[in-house]
Amino acid sequence: MEVGLPRHEQNNPYKYSKTELAVRKTAIKALRKDYPDVPLLWAELVYDTMNHLKDEEVQEIIDKGLWEKESKYKAIGGVSNNVEVLDPQ
Repeated sequence: MEVGLPRHEQNNPYKYSKTELAVRKTAIKALRKDYPDVPLLWAELVYDTMNHLKDEEVQEIIDKGLWEKESKYKAIGGVSNNVEVLDPQ
């Protein structure tokens, strides 16, 4: 009888095999080495997208600059002037 929490299982929405997961991990590691400022989730997104699109669709994205457009969502930042510290430790 197993006691305790079950081990975490990696999400695999694309149903990669163990070999494909190893190739993906290696490719993402290389992406992170070549582009260290790119967040991990973005590198994973690019790998998964490029791996599952047809070559013509990828070329269309590149030619039309579809991923180079400004986002419709704007980051709103600023300074908070009223903050309550609930646990001062």
